[in-house]
Amino acid sequence: MARVDPNVIKTKESFTSGMFASYHVYPYYPDFLNYDEEYLEYTDHRGEKNSYAGYLNDLISQHDMPVLVAEFGVPGSRGMTHENPFGLDQGHHSEQEQGEINSRLFEDIVAEGAMGGLVFTWQDEWFKRTWNTMDLDNPDRRPFWSNAQTNEQQFGLLSFDSLKRKIDGKGTPWKDKELARKRNDALRSFAVDHDEGYLYLRIETSGDFSFKGNSLNLGIDTIQDQGITSSGEATFDRGIDFLLEIQGKDEATLKVDSYYDPFYYQYGEILESIENKPYAKEKDNGRLHPIRLALNKELTLPESGEVVPFTSYETGILKHGNTDPVAERYNSLTDYSIDGNIEKSESRGCC
Repeated sequence: MARVDPNVIKTKESFTSGMFASYHVYPYYPDFLNYDEEYLEYTDHRGEKNSYAGYLNDLISQHDMPVLVAEFGVPGSRGMTHENPFGLDQGHHSEQEQGEINSRLFEDIVAEGAMGGLVFTWQDEWFKRTWNTMDLDNPDRRPFWSNAQTNEQQFGLLSFDSLKRKIDGKGTPWKDKELARKRNDALRSFAVDHDEGYLYLRIETSGDFSFKGNSLNLGIDTIQDQGITSSGEATFDRGIDFLLEIQGKDEATLKVDSYYDPFYYQYGEILESIENKPYAKEKDNGRLHPIRLALNKELTLPESGEVVPFTSYETGILKHGNTDPVAERYNSLTDYSIDGNIEKSESRGCC
């Protein structure tokens, strides 16, 4: 690896414009920002521990010229790719959290003595990829849809969300998208829609339905002649590849057939980074897996020799809220919404 020291690059008297150094500085990479004690214990201008400010201070102090932070920011994506010990993670931030964190990062940049900073970026970039989702989509089709799980696509201050269906639990029936409607059943109607980023589901139940002691389960079949036909006490007329389980406003998950789980296949079977599960090689084994994304592969810290294990998180945990930007409880990370009398449930799923 070549080293470049901007301090040894000298200008002549005729170079009147002057010179500055330019760096991209994010709070979650490189990994030493998460483990170097000097940075972790650094106290910023607020009197708080702040590894990002500590690294900025160190970087800027090494220069005899002004330093510009030419890229900084966090993505407002549903998916996450890397963690920061102070919550400045690479993804899984709402739009509001994204704005608040970006403001905080810029304050750090100014307080530590940089000449300025350029927030990344003005608008979302659908063509981008990232390491923990790029094996799960078609690279030739990336520019044509928005992948909320891919953090690199969601850095923009400006998004291109169509908001075709607002997930607020109170929307009018999607009669043009209804697949079923019944009068005398716990399920009154079921409707499906989609846009360039999400699959939308709307379920209307009878007034007698309650989440007290009950859950709303929806099996999703995406591949013919595959999937599980039972899970626990539940049985299905056909094999399902995913199971949506809503147990109320505080608990909902999307799980995947263990045989069809790409996370387990990649990190369990191929890379052997997680525990081997022999049952996952068998079709219709009756076991579901939580949907997970990798955050970091195993690494050894060079100074201490400490081995940091492989890490991941469950991205199939769903958030209740409201996707209507004018609503008081608007949250761009909302996955599903239930109205007050639990008669209507709406959800959206990405990727």
